[in-house]
Amino acid sequence: MAFDIARGVAIILVVFGHTQRGLVAANVMYGSPGYVISDYVIYTFHMPLFFVLSGYFFRGPATEEPQQWWWTRSRAIVYPYFLWSIIQGIIAYAVSGSGATNGAMSLSRIFEILWDPISPYWFLYALFFGNVLAMLLIRLGTGLMMALAFIFFISTFLLVPDVIQDVAYGFFYFSIGIFLRDKSLLRYLPTSGVAAMLLTAGFLVVALFSLLTGVPERLPILAAFLGIAALISACFCLERNLAQTAPLRFLALIGQCSMAIFVMHIIIVSTCRFAFVRLLHIEDPAPILVTATIMGVLVPMAVQIFVLRLNIQDYVGLPTSSRTGWHKRPAREA
Repeated sequence: MAFDIARGVAIILVVFGHTQRGLVAANVMYGSPGYVISDYVIYTFHMPLFFVLSGYFFRGPATEEPQQWWWTRSRAIVYPYFLWSIIQGIIAYAVSGSGATNGAMSLSRIFEILWDPISPYWFLYALFFGNVLAMLLIRLGTGLMMALAFIFFISTFLLVPDVIQDVAYGFFYFSIGIFLRDKSLLRYLPTSGVAAMLLTAGFLVVALFSLLTGVPERLPILAAFLGIAALISACFCLERNLAQTAPLRFLALIGQCSMAIFVMHIIIVSTCRFAFVRLLHIEDPAPILVTATIMGVLVPMAVQIFVLRLNIQDYVGLPTSSRTGWHKRPAREA
């Protein structure tokens, strides 16, 4: 449950962060110090967390037949990547020039997703190749693989096309997740409330120092480590003390729906922004930010639950870590 809670927190931050950036790009909200700080702090650790958790649950070639391994990744990563990239691309192309999006989308752009992902689907693109690289390199040992991933990440930063940077960035944190699982290092993570608060304080100090010194958001590795450790520590603490409370169970539910939220939230957030600004003529960023973030989480959750009840989640590219109780129960035998 703790990992679902961590995913829930992280995916809310993803939606919030993209909503903020969308409002700034639309000139509805401006780059105030509060925005700059929150944006930098969020982007320092929330995507690394997803890569680390994905690596933590990585199942390598030693535990799966090669054919099954490729089929699993294709169903869980490749198919959602192409399906939802095409859906978002077509929608963006259809509404280009209407003010519903912050930029124009050409039809040809959809065909470029093989080598140039549409935002935010770079994560799925990098996640797939992180899996492939891990499969190829894991026999070297998790420590050496992590070292090679770090060299790959640092050596490609700012020197190669963005998509290669994305893969290197994702693979580095993905390999860390594999290493943590292999060495059982999470058992050493303190899980008290005090420890979580101290880790959070350390994260904020390092992140703000990195911001003030002009470090690009993907390079404060220490801040990312501290942020991930703080969140996981807090989630273990919450699971131990408040596991049966409704708010925590709902947060875990959000984490189980993180794929649906991730692939759909840009569409929902953009629609909310358009409705407020163009239809209701409301340009106060506060209600837009709150409403778009809430809707960007809840609407995809509702869709996820609906498709699970119909048992069509794989067909619509919405795999989930949900518990079996979500699925439609078979009819009771007579």
